[in-house]
Amino acid sequence: MSQPTVKTSTGAAEAPDPLDRDDPLRLARLENWAARALDFDDVLAILERHAPTSLGLRALRALAPLDESGSRTALARAAEAVLLERHGGGPSFAGVTDPLPPLEAARRAGRALEDTALVQLREFLEASARIAAWLRQDAAASPALGALASGMPDFVKLLERINTILDERGRVRDSASPLLERLRRELGEAGGAIERALKVITARTEIKAVLSDFATHRRGGRAVLAVKSKSQGRVPGLVHDRSQSDQTVFIEPREIVALGNR
Repeated sequence: MSQPTVKTSTGAAEAPDPLDRDDPLRLARLENWAARALDFDDVLAILERHAPTSLGLRALRALAPLDESGSRTALARAAEAVLLERHGGGPSFAGVTDPLPPLEAARRAGRALEDTALVQLREFLEASARIAAWLRQDAAASPALGALASGMPDFVKLLERINTILDERGRVRDSASPLLERLRRELGEAGGAIERALKVITARTEIKAVLSDFATHRRGGRAVLAVKSKSQGRVPGLVHDRSQSDQTVFIEPREIVALGNR
């Protein structure tokens, strides 16, 4: 395979020096050769089976051979971790998940995180804060591991803010803002008024006779009744949907349209 050429300061094309020890192509070939000689991919495959978290799995897959200094530091951390594990002194990894997939999915879709993803993100931040505190506390006995905490951010204030806004299920609390509290209260009052009105409507004998069932259904966020298609004219209102068999139409009774528009 022919060697690529490079340009000198005069603009003339020049072949790379095959004796240049710092030639990037040479270094890349040596790196690939060293990885194959060490069965690096096979070693990673073994380690992946022992990764306790999805974040740890992604970190493993991003590993590459280190220089001597980096290798010695990593070995020191590994030795301290093994010693701690033997004595049952390691931290809990509960809540440690990879936060990037849901964040990236929300970014691509241009929408907010789902409730479950918000809960997972909060648990990840709590786990990060807990592990950072453990690393700092044990830094004297495990200095190589303790050094990791120096670059970890403090999530305490962020978690306080999140817990003020979100409940335990990841839903925004009514108290998150005065406007939201008022709107949800009004929504609940309107929903109650609609349910009461529907009970009065469905209690009428002439309405009971034309219903496919007596449940309140939802179509497009509106409360509707399931009415037999052949009798739909006997329930004045807005038709929002039809069943696949066309035997049932879903009608929002005229009496509750104004309530639904609030």
